[in-house]
Amino acid sequence: MDDKKIFRHVWVTAGTSELWCDLGDEHRTYRSIEGHLLPEIGVENLQQHGPWVWPISEHESALVEDGCVLQMSEHGSADLTLLRNDVAKLGLRWSETLARLFEDSAFQSRILTCTGCYLELSDQLVPIPNCGDSGSDGFLLRFLHDSQCCCLWYLWLRPEEPAGVVAAPYFYEKEYFDALQDDEAPVEYDRAFKEAVLCAHSLEEFLYRFWIENQIWYAQYRKLPLSPLMAGYLATAQANRRADAAGDTDRGFEV
Repeated sequence: MDDKKIFRHVWVTAGTSELWCDLGDEHRTYRSIEGHLLPEIGVENLQQHGPWVWPISEHESALVEDGCVLQMSEHGSADLTLLRNDVAKLGLRWSETLARLFEDSAFQSRILTCTGCYLELSDQLVPIPNCGDSGSDGFLLRFLHDSQCCCLWYLWLRPEEPAGVVAAPYFYEKEYFDALQDDEAPVEYDRAFKEAVLCAHSLEEFLYRFWIENQIWYAQYRKLPLSPLMAGYLATAQANRRADAAGDTDRGFEV
């Protein structure tokens, strides 16, 4: 299956820093970054770095000490065992990284968030529309919110491929979607899915990029030196932007 036929590859970045901020959009909470501009995250990065690698460095410890980190929603989350069973019944590929993220508070405490994001796991697997209710293009499972719910992240579960991560400005569970409709400017349910973007092809890639970009934000906000890993990511992102001559391309959502 070609992912691009379902969702465009667009990273949704948070906060304002030297990483992605353009002159004139410094007041945006989130901005969309086209996938081809992102620094590549290879297998080696995922194995040797990231919030799942211990022990924690002194540099990271200083950032996390007074920062806002991922926490569980005060409203609670779905039962992982029941969800795992539902995923198995549908023949979808489960993510053990998701289970660890929700079960391991030490893992959560490694991941800074400059926009107060929190974990909340939905109990509903939402089939992607336009192909009936068969879920032939997979199902979405909401797992992450920002503090004002203006951006929501979903796990994209399919039978064969690793679980990707999709971002959108909507709750896709139908009862929530209908309840939150703006009567003056209603949005058709199927059309709302067209605003969703593919942030990462795996949950591990998503968590790594979320982790390092928020570390860069906190380091720059506190005027602390960047670690070599953060400096390399920032330099690559800036080099990619300078080299990009594509002009104005189709964007994702920005708030």
